[in-house]
Amino acid sequence: MTNSRIQDNHADDGANFKNVDNVIIDNTIFQDNFADQIDLDYTSALVTNSQFLNTKGGDLNGDGLDISGSKVVVTKTSFTGFNDKGISVGESSDILVMNSKLHNNRNGAAVKDRSNGYFIDVDYQENVYDIASYMKKRIFGGANVVVQDLTLNDKLLSLDFDNKSKLFVMTQKPANDVWGLAKQTVNFDALFVTLGKTPTQTVRIPATYVEE
Repeated sequence: MTNSRIQDNHADDGANFKNVDNVIIDNTIFQDNFADQIDLDYTSALVTNSQFLNTKGGDLNGDGLDISGSKVVVTKTSFTGFNDKGISVGESSDILVMNSKLHNNRNGAAVKDRSNGYFIDVDYQENVYDIASYMKKRIFGGANVVVQDLTLNDKLLSLDFDNKSKLFVMTQKPANDVWGLAKQTVNFDALFVTLGKTPTQTVRIPATYVEE
């Protein structure tokens, strides 16, 4: 999907991909769809050079990008104005968010239910929580979040974690040549294996998440 606009749909999702081996979304705008802008379920996907926008309110549980059981890379993409989550990651998913923006969302990103989220060179602004991480479904458990740094412009990230989820800070950023993010050539399995081996330090934070 490239050079496209998905806007003003009134069903649950603006778009939904299920059980697809390789999705590429490039230079596409997702705007003001009623609930989630796009769902990726059991799919491998590269989302790049795109915008996710909520300007009309919409559903109070609406997310920008919602993924389940998937491996996803997000680069050079912005998520703005979502009542719930700019990015929602659940059900044993892996996601890399890099060189992207999370602005004016309730949760910039939420990583849940045995998922792994990696955040590198991300610009967080005016979110209630920049990153949340918790167990939503008991059959899965908590999640892991790895960030490049705990600060942005000398301001601490706003975090909302439960006691089942873990936060790590990279002590060494992987070299750029390991990413392999050229279009249609992403080896998602190898990428996340490499990210999983990145040197990190565990950060102890008090549990703040309360199930709603």
